[in-house]
Amino acid sequence: MSVTLLTGKSATFSYDGVSGSMQITSFTTDQTADSETVETLAGSAALSAQKEYTATVSFLFDGTISGATNFYKAVQAAYEDGLPGAITFAIGGFSEDGDATVTGLTKDVPADAQITCEATFLCTGMTPTYPA
Repeated sequence: MSVTLLTGKSATFSYDGVSGSMQITSFTTDQTADSETVETLAGSAALSAQKEYTATVSFLFDGTISGATNFYKAVQAAYEDGLPGAITFAIGGFSEDGDATVTGLTKDVPADAQITCEATFLCTGMTPTYPA
């Protein structure tokens, strides 16, 4: 049996009085910008631009889903309600925080009982903090 220990990578999510931090096994962000263009007499013009920031976080299930300090419970409640919560990602000395709506949540329960989860967030107002 092998064990992989990852340090310095965490996510904290708070929703409706429930908050939890989780050491994450992977973290992927995607930033995209969409704009609608129209043809005018002067050429093409962009009417609007929408930027999206999505984050996918993989983590080990943190056990019971009772209590007010549980990462999975907070993420699951926000997913079911479809409302945003506060999120912070911290990787080494870098962190980023803002609001996030959970757009996807999966849980994998293999035979060895090492339960892994993945949550996808649509993030807004993300503010980065860089190491000194």
